[in-house]
Amino acid sequence: MKLLSILLLFTSAASAVDLTGEWRRHQGDDPRWAASDFDDRDWARVTMPLTPRRAGRYWLRRQFTLTGNIDEPGIALGRFARCYEVYLNGVRAATACPEVKSAYFPPRWLRLTAEPLLAGSTVALALRVDDDSVPLGFLRSFPDDGPYFLGPWREAVAGGETAVLQRRHALIPTWLAASLQLVFASLLLLYWLTGARRPEFLRFAGFLFGAGLYNVLQLVSAYHEIDRRWCLVLLMAGYGCLGSSLAALSGRGAAVAWATAAASTVLIASDLTRFSPFVSGAILFVPLLPVAAWGGLVAWQRTPFRKVAVPVLLYVAFTMNTVPEGLIPGWPIPTAITAGPFQIYLTTWISATFGLTVGLLMIQNAARERREQARLTREMEAARSIQQLLIPAAVAPGIDAVYLPATEVGGDFWHLLDGPLLVAGDVSGKGLKAAMVVSLITGMLDRRHSDAPAAVLAELNRALHARLDGGFVTCCVVRLEGDGHVTLASAGHPAPYVDGREVELAAGLPLGVVPEASYDETAVTFDHQLTIASDGVLEAENPQRELFGFERTREISTKSAQEIVAAAKAWGQNDDITVVTVRRNS
Repeated sequence: MKLLSILLLFTSAASAVDLTGEWRRHQGDDPRWAASDFDDRDWARVTMPLTPRRAGRYWLRRQFTLTGNIDEPGIALGRFARCYEVYLNGVRAATACPEVKSAYFPPRWLRLTAEPLLAGSTVALALRVDDDSVPLGFLRSFPDDGPYFLGPWREAVAGGETAVLQRRHALIPTWLAASLQLVFASLLLLYWLTGARRPEFLRFAGFLFGAGLYNVLQLVSAYHEIDRRWCLVLLMAGYGCLGSSLAALSGRGAAVAWATAAASTVLIASDLTRFSPFVSGAILFVPLLPVAAWGGLVAWQRTPFRKVAVPVLLYVAFTMNTVPEGLIPGWPIPTAITAGPFQIYLTTWISATFGLTVGLLMIQNAARERREQARLTREMEAARSIQQLLIPAAVAPGIDAVYLPATEVGGDFWHLLDGPLLVAGDVSGKGLKAAMVVSLITGMLDRRHSDAPAAVLAELNRALHARLDGGFVTCCVVRLEGDGHVTLASAGHPAPYVDGREVELAAGLPLGVVPEASYDETAVTFDHQLTIASDGVLEAENPQRELFGFERTREISTKSAQEIVAAAKAWGQNDDITVVTVRRNS
């Protein structure tokens, strides 16, 4: 059918009137300007197709003499305006204005009148234009390649369909770029679903989906009327996701969110105005793209994200170029290049390349962080294994102990030494640093010079003072005398419990605070059980922010170490927990 239309166009072209070239144009609106005898000699001269495109209310006129008869006259007009009326010899013959405010509009072919136009007659053709929109995005750069002619209705149909067919072929590279955006958005979403539950991947996939679908709607609107509000929704959604991604990279989440919301509000407001194309274009892009530029500059200041900042800034620069290129005659920086029958819109390819580049950099960064996390996990697991070797199992009759770190490794410790001496303590802080201090203390205990609890604490205090870098260690040393007699000394550690009662000990400074601190010893006798618990039991916290506390600890202090630890963990563990119990042999 299309081939037949093309053949009809060429076989009957002799009767058609070429409407390209010089017209008369005047701003304003007056129905008298449609009259065939109206004198338009003082109107401005313009060339059709109009470059740049004009917005607002204005009239276009042209007069010519027919060289042949035109039966069933029709007219084919390119993309010079969205809404207009066609007047033939002072009579309105056709109207072209879609019900929706389209993102773009294809060429139109309109039937004018059933009466033939005779050879030798003078025709006054007038166009009453009321255009209140400008194309979005890269559509600004679409050349208006017609067709522009008046002739038989079949020629008008054939010419319009031919132009649409050529446009479809020319847009194949742009379709490919938009498809790449959607494919890579799907891959990022799949990557997020299969384990990389990082919000920036979901957000950037949202940007690519928004940008890709926005480009698809633009492409479809090159030959179908599409409500531009859908394009605006996708544009705002895409930029919102981009702003959210940049917020995650820059650490300025609130600022980016507010800037994106403000830009989206201005974008909606601009679509309701009747500004000039240049002003509308500025309103359309200027508020949004500096958000991305700012995010790119912030990312540049953070070394890990500099690779991301470069494509962000390039994307902003090329996208901003669509505003002046489509509106200012002779703009030197093109947004499209022609390659044979194809038109390659650089902005869409820059957008697709930007999405691919940033997405791949995000995946690369995530993979590097995953490898680093795996390495740290292996190191922490090795440290945990070594710490378990340093924290002994209960080997003496009547002695039981449970050590439950809050993370892989912790700062609590207990040790059973020849003497026999029982040592339990807690290093300030958590994690690997605290575990290394525990290893240091264990070595010091093995090289101690005395078995007296106070002397052991004093020796540890002097050795640790210069090594803790502002930290401290609480510690309790117990010398088991036999038959329930024990001697205790404490360096800021929670007091032990004897047969369900808290032992009153002299308060001693934690280790490592003052180099010459001294410690006192206390002798006690127990009938059934001595219990030493770290502050991880006392400071266990439930969802209501209620501490386990001294009273509950005292009430369960006669239970086994396993039961005490289980009770504290069930309450809500937030610190290392160590419990050591000594039961008297009956």
